[in-house]
Amino acid sequence: MKCKIIVEKELKLVGVEIICPFTSMEVEIPDAWKSMKIRKNEVSDRRNDDILYGMYPQSSDSPDTNKCYYYICVEVNSVQNIPPEMIQITIPPQRYVSYNYRGPIKNFNSAYERVNSFIETQGFEHNLKAFVLEIKGPAANLLDKETADNEIELRIPILASN
Repeated sequence: MKCKIIVEKELKLVGVEIICPFTSMEVEIPDAWKSMKIRKNEVSDRRNDDILYGMYPQSSDSPDTNKCYYYICVEVNSVQNIPPEMIQITIPPQRYVSYNYRGPIKNFNSAYERVNSFIETQGFEHNLKAFVLEIKGPAANLLDKETADNEIELRIPILASN
């Protein structure tokens, strides 16, 4: 699979927020994925029940550099009633380098290496003020780090200047 440049329209998302120490993310984030898969039915006006968005900001204004900020959301057509303990995020139109990864979760970092290498060799610049997106469809099983059937689209935001 190859990297490609895409421009995504505005995304309206509703989901759960995970704030935890980086040392806890390997436990906290999979637990939140399980929870969101169950709770997504609480979200009104969903666009696609099979797709979950995992995302995080490339940089944070938080003074605590040991904290991980991660969000697991579903896309909605419009923001209506936000369920308890969920948040709403609107991501403006954004340019990304996209890569479709297929393989074990334990090797997912190779997707980041491929996209970041593409960004560097093509002369693009990271948009540090935007969210990195990990888009997971029905074939993604984040609890099984070994299965080769996982499919995740990685989108890393870039500045539109190139």
